[in-house]
Amino acid sequence: MQDWYAGLFGPDYMKMDWHDTTLAEVNSLVQMLELGEEDCILDLCCGYGRHAIPLAARGPDVTALDLSEALLAEAQKAAHAARVQVHWVRGDARRLPFEESFDIVLNLFTSFGYFEKEGDNLRVLQEAHRVLVPGGYLVLDTVNHDFLVRYFERQNWYDRGDALVLEERNLDHVESRVYGSWTIVNPDGSRRSYPNSIRTYTFAELRLLLTLAGFTVIQVNGGYNGEELTWDAPRMLIVCQK
Repeated sequence: MQDWYAGLFGPDYMKMDWHDTTLAEVNSLVQMLELGEEDCILDLCCGYGRHAIPLAARGPDVTALDLSEALLAEAQKAAHAARVQVHWVRGDARRLPFEESFDIVLNLFTSFGYFEKEGDNLRVLQEAHRVLVPGGYLVLDTVNHDFLVRYFERQNWYDRGDALVLEERNLDHVESRVYGSWTIVNPDGSRRSYPNSIRTYTFAELRLLLTLAGFTVIQVNGGYNGEELTWDAPRMLIVCQK
């Protein structure tokens, strides 16, 4: 399962990832962080730019990094169509090609916990800490492990119009990892499958990692609308400071 993300985040990923909450999430981030045109933001693991582009349209200077050439190409096309300027960078989150220059680092939509070695996941947080200016903020949005365990579903089907998408999951309770697979089923019956493996965390575990990376956690919620973090909150939104 090592480097599974190199396969998943390719041209087919756009069929497996869709959202109608992006603008609401961006509005919440702007309000919560009091973002202004003077802010310098890094969208870490930006994907196809669904947060970076609307954020840049608000005025801040946005740099967006991802490992996937295919998703960065989609992001560049979308930014051009929206007439928005974003600095797109291809790179590894464990080795950021930046110096201490960002006011805010965003790591959104469960883009954390990809690596098999916990030291590599910690390294992502350490790199985010390194490239922030003193007093800068990291916002981490990820799945809530407690919710996942309580309401775990092994299988879901999604109708994407031109194809069906099957999501299958298994939960490793020892490693706290979800081993899954996304399968695209075309009208002619042909299939393409993409495995994945994500480490899930309780808030206490993430707070420990963030502390080890040098951060101070200042806020945690169960979503973008200020929800309380409980077992019934599917997500964790953590704000911490360098």
